[in-house]
Amino acid sequence: MTLGVNGASSSANVYRKYNSSAIEWLLPLYRISKFTVALVRPLPLRQRAQIFLYLARLNLLANLELLRQWISPLVFGVYSIVKPLWKRLKRH
Repeated sequence: MTLGVNGASSSANVYRKYNSSAIEWLLPLYRISKFTVALVRPLPLRQRAQIFLYLARLNLLANLELLRQWISPLVFGVYSIVKPLWKRLKRH
């Protein structure tokens, strides 16, 4: 994946392109999380827990971004329909 302004991470369908299993829709960063958990196995429990919390936060933020991408077009679509109606009602 190419990151940056013109990279794949900037496109609207980045999740559709790279999420190949059902778990990746719930945890968008599942593969990197799984790799990281395996990598930090030798660390003390406290450090592993801290890294796990960071990974959970990253997955949550990625899910919120996905939700925003789904909701934004709906909100703007409804707004574009309601705005002219509202203006028409205000005139009368």
